[in-house]
Amino acid sequence: MKMREIDISWAEIVEASERLATLVARRNVRYDAILAISRGGLFPSGVLSYTLGIKDVAAVAVERYERRAPAAVHVIRQPDWGSFEGKSVLIVDEMVDEGVTIDRVRRCLPDAAARRSTAVLYCMNGAPAPDYFVHAVPAGVWLNFPWGE
Repeated sequence: MKMREIDISWAEIVEASERLATLVARRNVRYDAILAISRGGLFPSGVLSYTLGIKDVAAVAVERYERRAPAAVHVIRQPDWGSFEGKSVLIVDEMVDEGVTIDRVRRCLPDAAARRSTAVLYCMNGAPAPDYFVHAVPAGVWLNFPWGE
């Protein structure tokens, strides 16, 4: 059975990123740092950083898929985890489908982090819901992002 595919445009990414920033701002929670999950979380993290006035932005490079198939989470490059001690951290990615990647990154943060919240643009139905998300996506759909695979 062929998986249904949806093409996402840059305009849709910009709009969803701006809506995500609005959702976070409405909760009135102050975040000290943003942790972008590279590569898909880089663009929305930039929008959130400027919109919310958060200048402390770091990235963790994580690989999860091989030719559209889920694989083991592989951390390629990581920040100094100790730099997040005592900070309220917003973890940002473009999507969550099974929650494995975002959960792995969340667990890497030190116990001394004040808060660990998660934000994504797209959340697959049935996935563990992040703290903030813009679009729910039916299970069994493959999203084609404008930056390619």
